[in-house]
Amino acid sequence: MIAQEKELAADKAEADRTSAEGQRRAALAVPQGKDELAREALRRKRDSDENSRVYSEQLAAQQQTVSRLKNQLQDLENKLDQMES
Repeated sequence: MIAQEKELAADKAEADRTSAEGQRRAALAVPQGKDELAREALRRKRDSDENSRVYSEQLAAQQQTVSRLKNQLQDLENKLDQMES
């Protein structure tokens, strides 16, 4: 579960980087009159923004799950300690 959380965080970071790169490419293409290239860069940015949003939602859910599981594990360890004493 924790590995999945880290993987989602990495995926979100990659989507954010791709989005920023799309924005940068579009900004460079417009002054050069390369409108089609700028449109394509903005399409990729939009797609990356959507992916980032989805990864953010999944990451938040995963973080809640991991936190809940850690709390449950702590509760079980406490019960085990009580039974052993």
